[in-house]
Amino acid sequence: MAGEGAAEAVRVLNERDEIAVCTVDTSPSWVVHLQAIDDRTAIERDIRSLRQGGGGIYCNTAVEAMFAELAHASAQIRHAILFADAADAENHEGVEAMVSKAFASGVTLSVVAIGKKSDSDAAWLESIAALGGGRFYITDDPLDLPRLFSEETVTAARSVIIEREFTPVITRPAQFMEGVPWEKTPPLQGWVSTVPKPTAEIHLEAEENDPLLAKWHYGLGRSIAWTSDAKSRWAKDWVAWPGYRTLWPQMVRWLLRRGEPNAYSVATSLTANGAHLTVDAVGSGGGFRDFLKLRAFVAGPTGSSEVPVRQTGPGRYEADVPATESGSWFVTIAEEEGGDWAARASVPILIPYPPEFRSTSPNHALLKRIAELSGGHSIALEPQLDLFRHTAVPARVPTDLWRFLLSIALACLLLDVAARRLGFPDAWRRRAKPAVKVEADAIVERLRSAKAHALPQSPRESPLPPAESPGGFRAPEVALPAEPPKAPEPAPEAGGSYLDRLKDAKKRAQK
Repeated sequence: MAGEGAAEAVRVLNERDEIAVCTVDTSPSWVVHLQAIDDRTAIERDIRSLRQGGGGIYCNTAVEAMFAELAHASAQIRHAILFADAADAENHEGVEAMVSKAFASGVTLSVVAIGKKSDSDAAWLESIAALGGGRFYITDDPLDLPRLFSEETVTAARSVIIEREFTPVITRPAQFMEGVPWEKTPPLQGWVSTVPKPTAEIHLEAEENDPLLAKWHYGLGRSIAWTSDAKSRWAKDWVAWPGYRTLWPQMVRWLLRRGEPNAYSVATSLTANGAHLTVDAVGSGGGFRDFLKLRAFVAGPTGSSEVPVRQTGPGRYEADVPATESGSWFVTIAEEEGGDWAARASVPILIPYPPEFRSTSPNHALLKRIAELSGGHSIALEPQLDLFRHTAVPARVPTDLWRFLLSIALACLLLDVAARRLGFPDAWRRRAKPAVKVEADAIVERLRSAKAHALPQSPRESPLPPAESPGGFRAPEVALPAEPPKAPEPAPEAGGSYLDRLKDAKKRAQK
């Protein structure tokens, strides 16, 4: 929208003016170098080719670049417009000094900011605009930027109040201008320089193509703008002119709302490309009004436009309104009357959502084409239950497990080696040792008890008590001779081999 604002500034300048446009992020980039407006269309095309960037701007870099470019200008009025983000205008160092120096040399500066007055850099941007002898504009609506740029350009290019003698020029006749002797129009002494709205109609102009008398339709309402004076300061010669007493009453009567004898019934319907209007025109006697020159004035989120209305039947007129954007639209049906357009009926149109969401039926052709391009196929919807039935063959994908199993085997091997080489921690052994010892002691005790009952005692170890006869006589005790001691076995010769010594030890163990 900043590019649209700069293009709008080109539109309000004349061929004698010069313009330069530069974009700055961290470094300047010139879209249009300083040049005269010889080819207005080419300059506007270059400016509108700007694309949205990101982040803020380096204000010192931007100010230095535009003041350096304006140093080559030969115009009497040299003015710069700085567009910045009120929340992200970076690098303020040295800007005040450059603006003060430029203002002293005759270069003024105005600032157009996007954001709110509460933003962090809004106060600083306003201060440098005042320091540069210009004006400060701030808005949070990007759609206001073209208007602000054009207003500032007109204000800076020349004084808003121009006081010099001129003679009005008729550019377009109107119904309220009939009967006025324009061939004897006296001069006026001044006017206020303005910029007309895009849909306004200019009927009188001052010098430099400034509008003097313009009218505008807004819905069923009408408005007239007169940019000069109606009293003795600028219109002292007009007060005594006969056309003065004819023009002003006709202008006032044209503005007054009056009852219309003819009835217009307007019906609307939404279409894929916007809205369709159907207008039924019926006269005061109930008859159809045919061959009317009707036009539809459309105002909406994207701006204003005019749409031709065609007759399709007796008293019936139709028109297609290109209302494609979501939002509120307002359509006014106007009828040509005496070379002018008079509003007859108005109707609002509400577009709640984009047109592509209005279609509720499937696009079978598109779906079939997508299926073909992707290698699939269309599924018939007649047996609707089959749509969710799992009839496809399950896919089996083999997966190699040897890596996983090999990892487990290696881990187990490492644990086994660690258990053999390092052993269990001492804490584990202390907890397990008492239970093993108690169990071993019980086993040994049971073995000893079984041995004691199974084996007879040796007389040498425990002599048997003397046996008693049935008559009570005890047998005499007989002492057995002691077993002679065994002779010690000779020690093996020390001179034998290791194998011989092992064999001798084995024989001794068997004896």
